[in-house]
Amino acid sequence: MGARRPRHGGKGSFYEGGIRVPLLVRWPGRVPAGATDDLAWAFWDVLPTLAELANAKPPAGLDGAPLAKRLLGEKQTPPERFLYWETQPQNQGGKPPWAVAARRGNWKALRQKPHLPLELYDIGIDIGETRNVAEAHPEVVKQFEAFLKTARTTSRTYPVEEPLWKYEPLKTGFVR
Repeated sequence: MGARRPRHGGKGSFYEGGIRVPLLVRWPGRVPAGATDDLAWAFWDVLPTLAELANAKPPAGLDGAPLAKRLLGEKQTPPERFLYWETQPQNQGGKPPWAVAARRGNWKALRQKPHLPLELYDIGIDIGETRNVAEAHPEVVKQFEAFLKTARTTSRTYPVEEPLWKYEPLKTGFVR
């Protein structure tokens, strides 16, 4: 039996073991070889960062932040924001997400199912998410609860339910 991994959870989980993945960058002469950084990025940061590197203006209305300076090893204060994840079981018909998670700085909150209380972890000191500190930090839980009430936007184009491929495709590529 192998050694226990430091992060809790695995693929499909909202614990760090399921959502934390490395961003690997290789750019000889620009990005220092062997450099590491613990900044939490999200996919929506990639386009603004690439635009900044290309001296181009990214499209308006993006949620992402340009982080090129940080990528190149320069000082850059990361944006103060929440990162958000959710999962929706099939055929829920617009009901609230089944599980949600959010991160802000070193605070990480998650709810495994809609009826369960919010779990809270300080992943700066507990990367394995072994100590739920929600009771000790009710003010932080309140901030996450407020955020989670407004974090979700239903897509106008992506179907709420899993597509049933027996229907004709719409012009958008999705099904009715």
